[in-house]
Amino acid sequence: MSGASKWRYAVYAMPAVTAIEATLGLFLVAVVARTGVSLTALAVLAAPFLLAALVVRLLLPIAIRADARAVYEATGGAFDGEVYAMAAVPGIFVPVVDSLIALRYLGRSRTALDNHEE
Repeated sequence: MSGASKWRYAVYAMPAVTAIEATLGLFLVAVVARTGVSLTALAVLAAPFLLAALVVRLLLPIAIRADARAVYEATGGAFDGEVYAMAAVPGIFVPVVDSLIALRYLGRSRTALDNHEE
């Protein structure tokens, strides 16, 4: 994709991470309900994924800003994605919100790139 940076992959990762977190959470609750295994023991098993999810979540504003800069240059200033990077900062604390911001950013920047190529 011309005009986008490698940071875009981190933005793509955010909605996937949120979906996996929700699935993992439901799975853990189901396992605890069926087997009686302690939630703490299961949380220890999920810790590597939770750490990776935290890293993706914390990198989201940085990734959006870096990719927005590349899109801005590719579109000749027609797309300014800084507002999405700023909105992603408080979104770090609300898992669904950060994914919605990432999806909105991806859609708008893709549209800007497509319109600029025409």
